[in-house]
Amino acid sequence: MACQSVTYHIPKQMAPRTVEISPNDVIWDNMAIKWWHEWARSALVFAVVVGMLLLWAFPVAWTASLAQLDALVEEYSWLHWLVENKTVHNIIKGVAGVLPAAVLALLLILVPITMSWLATFQGAKTGSQTSETVQRYYFAFLFVQVFLVVSITSSTFQTIANITEDVT
Repeated sequence: MACQSVTYHIPKQMAPRTVEISPNDVIWDNMAIKWWHEWARSALVFAVVVGMLLLWAFPVAWTASLAQLDALVEEYSWLHWLVENKTVHNIIKGVAGVLPAAVLALLLILVPITMSWLATFQGAKTGSQTSETVQRYYFAFLFVQVFLVVSITSSTFQTIANITEDVT
């Protein structure tokens, strides 16, 4: 730890340093970025990631609704033509079981690629800093999208079905 830090002009403070880095890991284009450019880029990237969190919720919620497709078909009378045919009903059960996970996986493949580009734009100086930034943003993204959005939307469709049943 002592090799990776340098004394700072304020007592009991240290400044982090990166030592023993491969020249191939350095992102040379980001070495000349001024500190205030890096801060502005960080704010812009943070705003883009928050925007992705909000906008990605719609396709993720759609995948959660696909998982409830079987229950919705059985609940609403205008969809009973799908239940009458057993073959179609079995296909709907299969689609409700497999398709949501497949579509969600395809949606989530795009996120780290985008975040890697955003971390490089933000001003990460090395590949390891880029990976660390992607991991931080991606954890927040997965927590919100996969945990919160999926659990809230899947329970919402069941609740709506129960409410319409109780109201009538």
